[in-house]
Formats: sequence, structure tokens, C-alpha cells
Amino acid sequence: MKCENAQQNIILAQYGELPDELQFPLEQHLGICEDCRREWNAYLALNEELASTPMLEPSPNFAAYAISKAALVALVKNVAAEVKDSGITANVVLPSTIDTPANRKSMPNADFATWVAPESIAKLLVWLCSNDAADVNGAVIPIYGRA
Repeated sequence: MKCENAQQNIILAQYGELPDELQFPLEQHLGICEDCRREWNAYLALNEELASTPMLEPSPNFAAYAISKAALVALVKNVAAEVKDSGITANVVLPSTIDTPANRKSMPNADFATWVAPESIAKLLVWLCSNDAADVNGAVIPIYGRA
């Protein structure tokens, strides 16, 4: 496996979308490539940290991640301002670690009870799409479970 492929697979793993058939080749590559292993370890450390730290708080070695999240927040807030008179709303939902099978597998020693249930996120999103949330626009909503 090439480093470029490994990095793409690390991104897939971050979203719980790494196919099972790519797990072993990725593990083999991580065993021999120090740079990719460092990136993988940073991903694991970030997932552990997100359960107890807000996503947009400064964290050593996660500048690119924080910048990407901050850029998304800025984009959505600008969209919210642009569409505010149209009846359309735009908000950002910031979950901490989500309780998924992929996250449980990648962090078996974590305290799953503190993670956010996907159903909780779904309920929030359904509410944000409802008329009850028509006045919520440009909001940045953390959903951290019991972290």
C-alpha cells in the first residue's frame, strides 16, 4: 500500500467507512511506515480527546483539523446570513465521539457511555429541520453526550 492510499484509508476510518478488506493492508502499512503510523496515532488520540474536549478548543498537533472545522463553521454562518430572509436556515452541529461500531472497534478501551448516541444526533437534526426550529439560524450546536 502506498502512503497516499494509507492516508485516504485513514480518512475513511475516521468516518467509520473503511471497508473490512482494507483493514489488514492498512495495518500492515502502519507497521512499516512511521509517518502514516504517526498520523494514525494522532487520529486515535484525537478521537479519545474529543470525548472530553470541545472540537474547536486548541489541541497540540491538530491545527489542520481545527482549521478545517473552523472553516466549516465560518462557511455555514455565512450561508445562514445569506439566506436569513428566505425561510432557509443553516446551522452547525458539533458532536464529540459518536457511539458507532467503527469507533468502538478502533477505541476498545474507551468509556462508550460518555459518547453521543447517533439517535441523539438524529433527533437534533430532525428538530433543526422542523418548523419548531425556524428561528434557529447560524447556530453552532455542540452535542457532547456525557463527555
